[in-house]
Amino acid sequence: MCLNGRLISVNFNASDFPSGVYYYKIISGDFTETKKMMLLK
Repeated sequence: MCLNGRLISVNFNASDFPSGVYYYKIISGDFTETKKMMLLK
């Protein structure tokens, strides 16, 4: 993900989550973005 021209990396440990569709929200100052991700195991 790019935020203000900078590449941002986030680690997500999904070992305790089942496969499925999840939503995540990134908030930084005035910036807010919600995205969908699919977790397949």
